[in-house]
Amino acid sequence: MKLLAPTIFDPFPEVVAAMSMRDTAGANQLNMSRQQESKIARTNRQQFAAEIGFDLEQLAAPEQNHTDIVHVVQGEYHPHPGDGVITSEPGWLLGITVADCVPLLLFDPLSGSYGAIHSGWRGSAQNIAGITVQKMMREFSLRPENLYAWIGPSADKATYEVGYDVVSQFNPKYSTPLDADRWLFDNKRVVHDQLLDNGLRLERIEISSLDTISNPELHSERRDEETSGRMLAAIGITR
Repeated sequence: MKLLAPTIFDPFPEVVAAMSMRDTAGANQLNMSRQQESKIARTNRQQFAAEIGFDLEQLAAPEQNHTDIVHVVQGEYHPHPGDGVITSEPGWLLGITVADCVPLLLFDPLSGSYGAIHSGWRGSAQNIAGITVQKMMREFSLRPENLYAWIGPSADKATYEVGYDVVSQFNPKYSTPLDADRWLFDNKRVVHDQLLDNGLRLERIEISSLDTISNPELHSERRDEETSGRMLAAIGITR
């Protein structure tokens, strides 16, 4: 299984973080979607977890539906509707699935807390990245300047075409007009700036340059429509 690993967490050997990629040669293309609870999808997630040293039972992933809801994982976990999971307990593998939306992974080395967030344009409009940072501050008494963040592959500003319904919800600086009713939208930059606005330090944020729409090694709903799978982005702390 081909995995993409952030480098921002490299100084911390206890942190395991990765995102699955699309298998262009395989029949199921390594679809990780929780929406497809088939034996194949479960096997894919099980293989992903094993590749990075976890059991599938340690994977905590929400039932995503483009909200600003973030769950705290403590003791045990049962999937609930939401788009983020956070914890300070080691041994969990926190994950979210994405195609063109932004995957965001967070880690604070002082409190040992970490999180995984799904931020599509709807989540970004609700500031789920900022809400997550604020919730981690309340729950784990951390200082945001100590957080490390990875913004993973997603639809890029060069390919992500949207309409007025999207751009009208954001500062115009995040959009480039194409014609009278189409714009190119930079969701990665929105999430990046939301992190900065909530106290993260610039040098502790890593942004992947990979574009899901143009890269065939990544799943893209915009490109593949109903045949698109999902990638799993996850972060865990070894015990």
